[in-house]
Amino acid sequence: MIMGFVFFALIFLLFDITITELQVDIFFDFVGWALMFFGLQRLNSTVKSFRPLKPASALMIVISIVYVFLKAFAFSGQSGAIYAADFIYSVLKTAVLTLTLFTIFKRKNLIKDVVLLYRARNIWNIYLILWTAYLIYAAFISDSIPKTVGNAVTQVLIIATLFIQVLFLIMIYKIRMDFLAHNVQKGR
Repeated sequence: MIMGFVFFALIFLLFDITITELQVDIFFDFVGWALMFFGLQRLNSTVKSFRPLKPASALMIVISIVYVFLKAFAFSGQSGAIYAADFIYSVLKTAVLTLTLFTIFKRKNLIKDVVLLYRARNIWNIYLILWTAYLIYAAFISDSIPKTVGNAVTQVLIIATLFIQVLFLIMIYKIRMDFLAHNVQKGR
């Protein structure tokens, strides 16, 4: 169940399905951070290197709740403020998530098939490259090219990122299953 918390947390944290008119994410990030916190708390009982990650995920629960309220109420009609809040939150979320995932990837003794950890890490690196490319494109390039080209580039980056996210979740699911099998054999 420990890796189950992490797996389901990643579903909430990676997929942002937004209702456009309301600017509300269906998969609330604070639920994902809460699941990550409980998963890390359970992992901390077996591996002490997860201890520093618990306060970070607890802080992200608070930040994500504040972010939802700011976006819903304080920034309504202020597209520049919403964009800045999105950018700052997105960078913070990705940094904490990357730190958490790389700590998990380092713990090769948690599962039997360590190749899964390497594959997941490599897929996450590809995700980071796509995410960074999208941020750079949105911040610096999108206004300087024709709208039709810009829309096409945006769609390609979003589809590629979504594909990588799904691949990543498949790898995390395989890691979760290996974790369960490995720890049942060890009697944990």
